[in-house]
Amino acid sequence: MGMAQRDVARSSHSLKLRIACLAIMLLGSIAVCLPWSVHASLAVKRFNATASDLPLYDRAQPPWTVDARTFMDSLPAFARGGKFGYFTQLARQAGDPQVTRIECAGCFCLNSATCRTNARAGADFKPRPAQFRAGEIIRK
Repeated sequence: MGMAQRDVARSSHSLKLRIACLAIMLLGSIAVCLPWSVHASLAVKRFNATASDLPLYDRAQPPWTVDARTFMDSLPAFARGGKFGYFTQLARQAGDPQVTRIECAGCFCLNSATCRTNARAGADFKPRPAQFRAGEIIRK
């Protein structure tokens, strides 16, 4: 009987030690990862909200419609400058008198609701072959 009680005590002590080690490892990994996770989350929010390149709608040739501007401003901030140059260049190459929302939104779907809205807004969008070279963003 005495030996069985010692085995139970050792087993209980061993289980407590294992749980304590597991808790220390878990808390240690949280302590190491949490600051970087918060930092990355804040950086992503800033990257999506703060534009370094604001589109120069007033100087664009061809001009942009109000709907096209609203659509572009709904995109994440980091995408606006490049997409602005791309869509302006495509419209210029095609000889379009202005850049419209249908041409911008038709190039990609942000979600299924956007695709349905684009289809209802006008089925006249026809994708054009891209002749735009990277780095040709309009800056005046």
